[in-house]
Amino acid sequence: MQGSTQEEVRIDVGQLKLGMYVSRLDRPWEDSPFTLQGMWMESVADIEKVQRCCRYVYVDKNLSDSLTDMDQETASGPPPPHVSGPIPVVGEPHSQRRMDDWTPPARDEQGAPLPGAGGVIRYEDEASVTEELPDARIAVVNLEATVAFAMETIAEKESINLRAITEAVKELVASILRNPDPAIGFAIGRKQDNYTLRHCVNMAIWCICLGRQLGLPRSDLALLGTGATLCDLGRAKLPHSLLGQPKKLSSWEIEVVREHVNFSLELLDEHVDVDPVIRRMVAQHHEHINGSGYPNAVAGEDIDLYARIARIIDTFEALISTGPHRRPITVSRATKELYSLRDQQFQKDLVEAFISAIGIYPAGTSVQLSSREAGIVVAGARRNHLKPVIWRLTDADGFQLARPNAVNLAKDDQQRQIKRDFVDGELGFSARAFFC
Repeated sequence: MQGSTQEEVRIDVGQLKLGMYVSRLDRPWEDSPFTLQGMWMESVADIEKVQRCCRYVYVDKNLSDSLTDMDQETASGPPPPHVSGPIPVVGEPHSQRRMDDWTPPARDEQGAPLPGAGGVIRYEDEASVTEELPDARIAVVNLEATVAFAMETIAEKESINLRAITEAVKELVASILRNPDPAIGFAIGRKQDNYTLRHCVNMAIWCICLGRQLGLPRSDLALLGTGATLCDLGRAKLPHSLLGQPKKLSSWEIEVVREHVNFSLELLDEHVDVDPVIRRMVAQHHEHINGSGYPNAVAGEDIDLYARIARIIDTFEALISTGPHRRPITVSRATKELYSLRDQQFQKDLVEAFISAIGIYPAGTSVQLSSREAGIVVAGARRNHLKPVIWRLTDADGFQLARPNAVNLAKDDQQRQIKRDFVDGELGFSARAFFC
């Protein structure tokens, strides 16, 4: 697998084209009107916005759809200074000033806090990845066991223990608030033969990470995580032969699978104290903001905020996971797919917040460097999207290192860069090697 050290090229902003991924500007990101450290040029408006504030930019060749034979200058020397500290959560005062096209009310019609609302919390990491890893492992395994027991209960036609699920989610919330990276690494690396079980647990992880980025209070994060866990639990009522079927589903079979929404709601009907927010989230988590979703073709702000979050996460998790009817794609491709559907299926600001919450190459992602060495992203992806900390596992010839070691790409004397990312396990190792 031949690599190239020329992963970024510097171009004049007049040479920008649709499909290019701008990885760096000619100035710090904090001095620009953009909320993301890195962005795709998806529209003429995106290009014009860059052209208004910059003279030149750096384009990542691997993430770009099109890079023509233009006069390019390979990026060299130290990169322009990055924002120090975490990427701002959507809704911080200086972040709001950059988002000149979005000034939402403090609450939506159902009373749930909106991204960008006043009073949101800015969370800082309270523990390192290695410090949080044991507690994250306990929280994820506990939620996994709780969901597995709930699925057994469903099979026996008994009521699920909703309190147990809520308490397990609260443990996960506490871990993610201290540091999201270990839980994210689990979501990418932990394997489960039962797709529904894995999906329910990972839905909770990704949703809580996005809610953390939005600055939702702890109690709301618990509601969000509980609702995320329950959204697809109704799939446990579907025929096993249908869920495990390797061939493409027929139109009739698709309609049967869509019944899982009603099945999940039926599970909630057995409890009188279910928060209305959770019920709306479960009922609407397959609705799109353009009205093309199901079961009721609800659109725009008529969809609950938490359901809008769940729709993004449900799609993302399905894209990066092995399912009965599809092969997984890389995380970078999945985030690009989400970004291409913003303002169509997904709320744009929530998509951008999710990318900020996890990074382009989240913890647990398998990557190859420009040096042809390979490893796993373990930290730093949320602060510096393209230069995280890598746990280096193989050398340039693909041989496993006797002593794996960490490389901080943001401080790397060799100026190594991420060449590309891979589906977990594709390079012969998994995020399990570090996180699980």
